[in-house]
Amino acid sequence: MRTTPSAITMAALSAAVLLLAALSSWAAAANDGQQAGQAAGGGGYVQPAYHQPVDGLDPGYYQHSCPDMEGIVQRAVKKAVAADYSLAAALIRLFFHDFAVGGTDASVLIDAPASEKYANASKTLRGFELIESIKTELERRCPKAVSCADILAAATRDASTEASLLFFPT
Repeated sequence: MRTTPSAITMAALSAAVLLLAALSSWAAAANDGQQAGQAAGGGGYVQPAYHQPVDGLDPGYYQHSCPDMEGIVQRAVKKAVAADYSLAAALIRLFFHDFAVGGTDASVLIDAPASEKYANASKTLRGFELIESIKTELERRCPKAVSCADILAAATRDASTEASLLFFPT
């Protein structure tokens, strides 16, 4: 049975996306300020860190190591959000909780008694089962190739798209 989006759900979803955008902008601005202070001559434009290439990271990595990674995540999220529209907001919130505690490292997914997953602030988080099912499918198709952090990020991006929120590629 499909859960109909309510005004409250849409407002919560919008608020979560705006909060994530604000946190990302704040982090980028803080990093830009550090870089500007370190730049030769002390002035001028400094390219934001999120637009700079990073040694050892390849934006097309999954095109080679797991070519259908994006499709697997997108199809799973699309099916899950079609069944329960509120799952889009739940995934954005799950991503936020992972981001808020030490960065996007998927530590919120760790299933251990004293982990973030079982912290008081995480008691109402949802979406773990979806991320786990995506991870299981990816491990079956591309063993040890896709990180849980990347699955959570891609699933959140696709959930935002399914909820008709704007997507801003970096």
